[in-house]
Amino acid sequence: MSGLYDLGSTPQVSRTAPDITALEHSWLNGNTTILLKNSQGGLSRFIPTVNYALDINRGLFDEAPSFVSVVLCNSQEEWRKHAKGYENIEFAWGVALDDGTLVVKTAECAGIEFIRFERVITHEMNHGFWLINFGSKGAGWCPIWIVEGLANLAAPARDLKSQQEIVSLMKAKRVGSEALEFQYRDMSNAEELIFYYSLWRSVVNELCPNGDIVPLMRCVREFLKDA
Repeated sequence: MSGLYDLGSTPQVSRTAPDITALEHSWLNGNTTILLKNSQGGLSRFIPTVNYALDINRGLFDEAPSFVSVVLCNSQEEWRKHAKGYENIEFAWGVALDDGTLVVKTAECAGIEFIRFERVITHEMNHGFWLINFGSKGAGWCPIWIVEGLANLAAPARDLKSQQEIVSLMKAKRVGSEALEFQYRDMSNAEELIFYYSLWRSVVNELCPNGDIVPLMRCVREFLKDA
């Protein structure tokens, strides 16, 4: 495992890809087969982004998935169809399902810039890698702040708060150590999502000095042995 990439920089993703007009396309990246689907086609511009997300997360985990399916949604109707179990969270931009499928709204559907869409893909890919390395049991039996904190270190999907803003919000919301309880979270709206993502990313960042996540992942594996 390597350290995290420079989170303060903008990913330089090459957008050179074959012209693909089909509604789905599969290719091999290393030992991982990727299947990309989009009901409106135009898959060429998304391929470099998916490859980049795979490569970034491959450096953070021991094992890469042998297969990744990415479904892009162009409308809320498509989101409700594919985001099984999460379809009612309409402010969400992406989700990793229990089977490892990544369901992500296109930049146009989410109303965001393409560079933010790229971060969402990398963020959700991190969850997909987590499922491969630790299984659905690992996702369910590991504190949510570690799972989401790591994903937001790999790629903050939203505009996260600064350390000073986090402290101020914790005081205003009267949030204490319960925010680090096992499955504690309030994801009722985008504002709460951003607050907790910011807090959890900050905590995981403190536990991974210089981007070294190896000790943290070792602790996760030891923890899950008895789960």
